[in-house]
Amino acid sequence: MDCVDCHNRPAHVYLPPDVAMDQSFAAGRLDPSLPYLKRQAMQVLNKPYSSTDEALRSIEAGMDQFYRINYKDVYATKNSSVKEAIREVERIFQTYIFPEMGVDWQTHPNNIGHLYFSGCFRCHDGDHVSNSGKVVRNDCTICHSVLSDSASPATAAATAGSFKHPIDLGGLSDLRCTVCHKGDNAFQHPVNLGDISPFQCVECHPRK
Repeated sequence: MDCVDCHNRPAHVYLPPDVAMDQSFAAGRLDPSLPYLKRQAMQVLNKPYSSTDEALRSIEAGMDQFYRINYKDVYATKNSSVKEAIREVERIFQTYIFPEMGVDWQTHPNNIGHLYFSGCFRCHDGDHVSNSGKVVRNDCTICHSVLSDSASPATAAATAGSFKHPIDLGGLSDLRCTVCHKGDNAFQHPVNLGDISPFQCVECHPRK
């Protein structure tokens, strides 16, 4: 393997909007008491824009209008925080998204790990086989010691085990994570089935 197998840029890291927002919160550049600040920022940061000027106008107008209409008291008492939040979201946009060049965090995938892109699973997919017939496994425990997960409550004495998906996937359990999980987007079934949140995958995709 070479460095560029995982590292595909010399310096400039293109952070996903939600990561950039989390860093701004941690650095104290955003007021966490503003209602739904991250949600609103994500909406304006993820919109398609033809130019940076258009984006900056839309970010300012959209976020200002949200607080001015929906949270009049907050807008009046914390107007400076609202304005500072708008400036910070604009800074994030100008740092990581360049409409004129068609460049953003999605055009420059970070293949370290596998949270937003296939990353490790490009090879650890269970399909790559060496000349001697050895399969490059995709078992989570190759790299991770799973002590607990949302599918099984934590016990007093944590013990290592295999990862178990919090939803019963049924016959879909052999699929790679990236088949259903796309970056920081919520899961969306390939067929419009309406609201399927009350159902487990196994109800339609029985176990093999």
